[in-house]
Amino acid sequence: MVQTDTLTIGGHERGRSLGRVLDLPGCLEIAYALREGPRRYKDLKDHLRMNDGKVSRRLRLMATLDLVEKRPTATPRVRFWTLTPTGERLMKFIAPFESQVTRRQVAAASSAVTAR
Repeated sequence: MVQTDTLTIGGHERGRSLGRVLDLPGCLEIAYALREGPRRYKDLKDHLRMNDGKVSRRLRLMATLDLVEKRPTATPRVRFWTLTPTGERLMKFIAPFESQVTRRQVAAASSAVTAR
């Protein structure tokens, strides 16, 4: 088990899975968007300018690691995605590193565009 000041990730395999999921394009962006508050799926997709398939796959992966969850509302068919307490702890944990993460993502995106 990995213990930090603000985040506990149980078991080696889960910690490794968490790293793999967060490295996937779109996962950190989803987490940053949900850090601002709960969002409907469509609003999240539109905000991130991602296609349905990618947003859906990323949310499912993040849900398996207990980072995000769907919450019902008073309206039967409307549900909001939100960070779980684990997801909130993760965002607090990575906050000091945000500028480094952002630079790394920008560099990776730039090299991907240049390689095409």
